[in-house]
Amino acid sequence: MCKNFVQKEGYKKDAKVVVNVTVEGSPGPVRTMVKLGSSVDETIRLVIDKYSEEGRTPRLDKNADSSFQLYQSYFSLQSLSNTDVIGDVGSRSFYLRKSNSNQEITTEAIFLDGFFGRKLNKIIRRTCKLWKILGCMQCSG
Repeated sequence: MCKNFVQKEGYKKDAKVVVNVTVEGSPGPVRTMVKLGSSVDETIRLVIDKYSEEGRTPRLDKNADSSFQLYQSYFSLQSLSNTDVIGDVGSRSFYLRKSNSNQEITTEAIFLDGFFGRKLNKIIRRTCKLWKILGCMQCSG
């Protein structure tokens, strides 16, 4: 017999998943297990604890979890709400950065800091190397 009863089954809030969170200034992501029913705020606390446990740098103040915001990616301009549920966000990779006094980061700031900052540093390093090779200048660095 065929039943006409269709039950839409959601995710189990107690189920755990691995999330990857890249912390601003850290070379690699922190991988930690969180419940799908965890809030963004709880996830931030878990990530900061795991980050400190692993002895990563730069050091983070474990009690300053309220000064951090979680983003869906480095390029996201708006942070996730602290009350959002991880299971509802739809992603398992995030970016954690210190909040800037409730100011949102502008695209210009990200673009200048990220792209131009890296390119400018690369140009300066290569120019220094060239000058050292030519023996014309002593660069520190």
